[in-house]
Amino acid sequence: MKEKFSGYYIPTETEFIELWSKGTFVFDANVLLDFYRLSDNAIESLFNIFNKLKDRIWIPYQVAFEYHQNLHNVIAEQVNNYDNSMKSLFGFKKQLEEKRKHPFLTPETQKKLDEVCLSINTEFEEKKKKIKELLHENPTKNKLAELLKGKIGEQLEEKELEEIYREGEKRFAQNIPPGFKDKQKVLINEKYGDLIIWKEILKKSITDEVPLTFVTGDLKEDWFLEVLGETICGRPELINEFKNQKNKLFYIYTTDSFMKYALQYKIVDKIEDETINDVKQHLEEQKEQIATESGVLSSNAQTWDSDSEWEIDFGESDEDEINNEN
Repeated sequence: MKEKFSGYYIPTETEFIELWSKGTFVFDANVLLDFYRLSDNAIESLFNIFNKLKDRIWIPYQVAFEYHQNLHNVIAEQVNNYDNSMKSLFGFKKQLEEKRKHPFLTPETQKKLDEVCLSINTEFEEKKKKIKELLHENPTKNKLAELLKGKIGEQLEEKELEEIYREGEKRFAQNIPPGFKDKQKVLINEKYGDLIIWKEILKKSITDEVPLTFVTGDLKEDWFLEVLGETICGRPELINEFKNQKNKLFYIYTTDSFMKYALQYKIVDKIEDETINDVKQHLEEQKEQIATESGVLSSNAQTWDSDSEWEIDFGESDEDEINNEN
C-alpha cells in the first residue's frame, strides 16, 4: 500500500538520514528574501546552515529570477515597517500625554515613557537607515551571491515554458499542485512561477542520483497539506509525482522545520528555540497577510480525487540533460 501511495507517508528514519546526509537542498525565493526580513539571530542561523550545506545546494533559475526581481521591494517593505512602527509608537505616546481624559500618567511615569520612546525611536531610526542602505550597498546580497555561485539552474527554453503554461491550465483547473492558488494572477510569470520551479526541480532530479529536499516559506495549500488549520506535510501529489519520475526520495520543509531538523541531524551545532519560533511566527504572519490581501478565507480542510489527479496525462517528460552550473 505504501509503495503506491508514498506521498501519504512520511519517510522512515533511515530515509531522513539519507536525505540530510546525501541529498540536494533546493530553496524557494521566499527563503532567500527572508534574509532581509528575519531577525539578526535567524539570519545568522540560516547563513550558518547554508554554509554547512553549500556543496549540496541548488537553486532553480526561476527562484533566482524571483529573488532578484523582488529584492528591492522587500527592502522597501522593511523600511516602511519601521516607519509604521514609529508612527504607532508615537500615536500611543500622544494618547497617554492627553491631559483631558483618562488614562493619566504620573510625571515620574511620563518621564520614563519619554525615555523609553526616545530609546526605541533611536534604535528604529538606526536600523531603518541600515536597511535603506542595502538599496545601494548590499553585503547580504553579495554574501548570498558568493555562497550560491555555480549553483543556479539554466533558464528553460521558450518552448519548455509554453508547454508548462499549457499544462498549468489543465492542472489548475483540477487544483493539482503546485501553483493553483496563483491561477487568478494576471502576469504569466507570477501565475506559473511555482509550477516553473516545480518543473525545474523535476528536471534536476533526472540528472541527479540523490534524494532532494525543497525548502519554502510559502505556506499556501498548493505546497502543503493543511488539516484543521495546521500544516501537516508537503502535498502528497507532489511527493508521488516526484517519486514516479525516478523513484527517489523527496521531501518538503517549511523554513522553520528545516532549521529545526538541521539541528536534529547535526548540520549545525546550535539554534535557539526562540529563533526557530520567531521564524515560524514570521511565516504565519506572511500567510495571514497574503490571505488578507487576496481576500481569501483559509480553508481548514482540503479534499481531492487522488486517482484523477495522479493519473492525468500531461505528455511525456523531457529527459534531456541540462547544465546545472551557472
